[in-house]
Amino acid sequence: MANSQGTLAKRVRKERTVEWEERVCAVDEAAVMFRAAGRAGKCVQGWLRMVRLAVGIPAEKIAGRMGVSASSLRSMEKGEMRGGIELGTLRRAAEALGCELVYGLAPKKGTLAEMAADEEAARAQRALQLHERDLERRRDRKRAVRVASWKEKQRAVVAAARWAWAEAQMGDLTPLERLRMAKPVGEKSYVREVMRKAIRKMLREKGIRLR
Repeated sequence: MANSQGTLAKRVRKERTVEWEERVCAVDEAAVMFRAAGRAGKCVQGWLRMVRLAVGIPAEKIAGRMGVSASSLRSMEKGEMRGGIELGTLRRAAEALGCELVYGLAPKKGTLAEMAADEEAARAQRALQLHERDLERRRDRKRAVRVASWKEKQRAVVAAARWAWAEAQMGDLTPLERLRMAKPVGEKSYVREVMRKAIRKMLREKGIRLR
């Protein structure tokens, strides 16, 4: 049962992938035409004015169809040339000219499939970076716990050693014995202890024994 569910899930993912690829290919084909139209349109100083003058329709006639004044129509033509006309207004003007507004987007470079692949790779890279940062935070937390535990043990060891030293100093010792008896030092460095253990381990692996 589990195998059949897994096979069904894989089939659904494959079908979705095929459907996605077909959709992207269809959009890419349209984008190629839009890209060509965009290159051709760069030499056009406003489609509304160009089409109107090419067909020879007076501005008053187009304005009448749209229900606006001729000066408003000329403002629209100037707005289109500046790139400041609304899409709805441009569609109304196109219909008044007996044309159809064709709207689309085309990649500046490559294809949509290539853009999708780049975006997928970028998402994977971001996910990997987040995962690595999460691992680093976990390592830092574990290291902090180890250091805190080490310091707590060191404080207990030093406190016990100092107490024993103080007791010995108060005991029946000669002045010379008291001088020879070393006073306990402070806590050891965690980093130095870790390095010392690492060095001893390396030496043991090479067959060198330290006394």
